[in-house]
Amino acid sequence: MHLKNSFFCFLLVLFSCGTKKIVVAPPPTTNVWQSLEDQINRFIGCLNERDFDCVAACYAEDFASFNPLVHFETKAALMESIRKNYTENNYRLEVQIGEVDAGQEHGHAILRWKMFAKNDRLEEELVYDKMNFTVWKRTPTTDWQLSRMLFFLVEKQ
Repeated sequence: MHLKNSFFCFLLVLFSCGTKKIVVAPPPTTNVWQSLEDQINRFIGCLNERDFDCVAACYAEDFASFNPLVHFETKAALMESIRKNYTENNYRLEVQIGEVDAGQEHGHAILRWKMFAKNDRLEEELVYDKMNFTVWKRTPTTDWQLSRMLFFLVEKQ
């Protein structure tokens, strides 16, 4: 008799739910922080490989750099400068990721940006070593695009 009552209770609960469905969202398959860090590494790889189409895809159309020494009015002007400088100077970039934080639509990272160039003896020299703060945004067609960049100095103590 106990099984019979349990079965009827089960049927009562089942029919009382009607056509309502309980939907449980699946756990996220990708860690958003990791996806942003992966995109940063991809961006640096594109620069070092001189894959300028890949580099351009990493920049948002409304990209702005807050650097008092360099300002570009358009993404096209920025890309022309990158193409010229990386080709003429044979730069190699190393980036250390200090901090990454990301939400569903925006993220930021603090990076140590080191740029090397070959000297007259074909030895690599460090020509640039600065920290920067980058803002990234997700778009419907790409994972992350670089939206803002601010270079800043860190005082030595």
